[in-house]
Amino acid sequence: MSKSYSNLLKNNPWIFPALILILLITAWSTRWEYIGEKTFDNGVTYQYKTDSWTGQTWLEKLRSNEFIETPVLNGKTEKLDSEFKINQGNNQSKELLAEEYWQKRNLLTNIWYGAAAITIIWLLIVLRRRKPSS
Repeated sequence: MSKSYSNLLKNNPWIFPALILILLITAWSTRWEYIGEKTFDNGVTYQYKTDSWTGQTWLEKLRSNEFIETPVLNGKTEKLDSEFKINQGNNQSKELLAEEYWQKRNLLTNIWYGAAAITIIWLLIVLRRRKPSS
């Protein structure tokens, strides 16, 4: 590392945790990509989204007082209602596969929360220890 970068980090120790926090926020804001939506006459809306961290496609069922989310297991989109019935436990192997997808998603989400919390604490400690300029 050159001397100027070394001095920059030594004089401004908040830069490194701030950059990590910016990267974490960027990762969170770009996690989901909505790829399709269909609304039926009964007011139910189905939205497809892809988790960029896992590559898994998820299906959201939205109604005025209801929100259900499930992983898309077979990649088919033409049988929306049967997709939910399959994923809700009519087929043991698909239920286990869906559980694996949920666990992976939750693990990565929890890792992100932990990394963000540690980085914020690190940044606050560095800023608190910062000497006032004379």
